[in-house]
Amino acid sequence: MKLHGVLPVIQMPYDERGDLDVETLRKLVDWLFAHEVDGVAIGLASEIMRQSDAERDRFTAEVVRAARGRGPVVAHAGAESARLAVRHAKAAQDAGAAGLMVTPPCLTACDEAGIEAYYEALAEATAIPIVVQDASGYQGQPIPIELQARLFKRFPERMMFKPEALPLGPKLSALRDATGGGAPIFEGLGGLGLVDAHHRGIVGTMPGSVAPWALVKLWRALNAGNLEEARRLHRPLVSIIALYPNLDAFLAVDKRQLVRQGLFKNDLVRGPVGYCMDAETAAEFDALFDELKRICDAR
Repeated sequence: MKLHGVLPVIQMPYDERGDLDVETLRKLVDWLFAHEVDGVAIGLASEIMRQSDAERDRFTAEVVRAARGRGPVVAHAGAESARLAVRHAKAAQDAGAAGLMVTPPCLTACDEAGIEAYYEALAEATAIPIVVQDASGYQGQPIPIELQARLFKRFPERMMFKPEALPLGPKLSALRDATGGGAPIFEGLGGLGLVDAHHRGIVGTMPGSVAPWALVKLWRALNAGNLEEARRLHRPLVSIIALYPNLDAFLAVDKRQLVRQGLFKNDLVRGPVGYCMDAETAAEFDALFDELKRICDAR
C-alpha cells in the first residue's frame, strides 16, 4: 500500500492491569478510518520503548488486524543496535506492516558510518518502505542531510523520511534539494509545521491520533490550494501543540482527549514519566481542543 496523506500515530490503550486493551485499540483504529485517514502508524508516541519485544510484536499484529486492509500500517523498528532493529523490522513485516518507521540509536553518539550501516542493514533484511525518522527535535542526535541523501540514492524505491530536526522547514527543504526533489517526506511534528511543510513538497503527515477530524480536513484544504481554510484550521492546532514540552506531555494530553471523546477508558501512561499535568493545564488543553472542534464542525 502506498504511504501518503494523514497517517496518525496510534496511542497504546491499557486495561486495568496495565496490559494492552485490544478492544479499545480496535475501537480507536475503526474511529480513525471512519474519519477517512489514509493509514495508521506506530511510533515513539505509541510507547513502544516501554514495551517488551513480545508486547511490541503483539501490538503491531493487533493494529494490522484492526486496520483490516483499509489502509497501510507503518510499524516502528527503531532500536539501540542494528541487530535488534532488524529483529523488530522482520517481525513487523511478517505481521503485515506496509512500512517501517525507524529512529537511529539514541543512547549512542554514532558516527555517520555507523548510522548508515544501521539503515543499510534494515533495508537489506526487509522488503517494505523504510521511513527514516530524525527525531532529534526531542530525542537523540540529528541525522546528517548528506547521509539521508545517500540512503535515498542507494534505495530510491524504499527510503522515505520524517525529519523532526529543528528548524524543521529549512531542514526539510535541504533534504528535498539534496535528493533532487525525489525523496518522499512526511511532516512529523504533530501538524505543528504542516502548512509550511506542505509548501515544501511533503507527501503526508504523521500526527497524533487524537484529532483526525481536524487533520484530514486540514490536509485536504492544503491539497486543494485552499490556504485560507487551511490556516483557519491550523491556528488552533498550533496553539495546542506549542504547549507540549516533551513526548510524555504529548502522551498525557492526547490520552486525556481520547478519554474525553469516549474512545479510551483511562489515560494511563507507563511510568516513570517525564511530565505530570496539573488541573489548570488540563483545563487549558480542554478549552483549546474544544475550540478546535467547534471550528471544524462549523463547516
